[in-house]
Amino acid sequence: MGYLKTKIANKYFNDKKHVTSYIILKVIKTLMRSGKFEKFYKILIEGAKKSVIYLRENYQIKINIIDLIVKIVTYLGTFCDVKAVRASGRRVFVPAPLRPQRKIMVAIYFLVHGIFNCHEKYGYPLSRAIREELVLLYFQRTNSEAFQKKQEFIRNIFYNEKHLRFLKGL
Repeated sequence: MGYLKTKIANKYFNDKKHVTSYIILKVIKTLMRSGKFEKFYKILIEGAKKSVIYLRENYQIKINIIDLIVKIVTYLGTFCDVKAVRASGRRVFVPAPLRPQRKIMVAIYFLVHGIFNCHEKYGYPLSRAIREELVLLYFQRTNSEAFQKKQEFIRNIFYNEKHLRFLKGL
């Protein structure tokens, strides 16, 4: 797992190996509680294996774990974020594009939030909550907790879109 702990630069985002290791590292680091890196790595892999097996048995979909996680993170990625700007003597929030690293981090935040909501809401063990969220997100269902969080985030962006008129003179 030493390769997961390396930093990634912008030039490596075209290489699939570096992007997938970066995504897995960020998922594990956001799942971590009190430094139990190995424990949550095993839980994540166990939940992802269960979701791959579930997809293979019930829907005859052959996909590996890495491709499943990468597909879900790219699906959950948003196109922009809100940024605070001072205009006309007051602070307004305006939409701003996201860097690739930030886009991945926001998507992972939605995924982890959805996993923990599923864990708390339905009382599933963490590995089953991971399986449920990954399967729902693979089929792009709107009843997923992570998708609900993404929709709330996008509503916030479009709510603040009206402030763009203050920036015409800047």
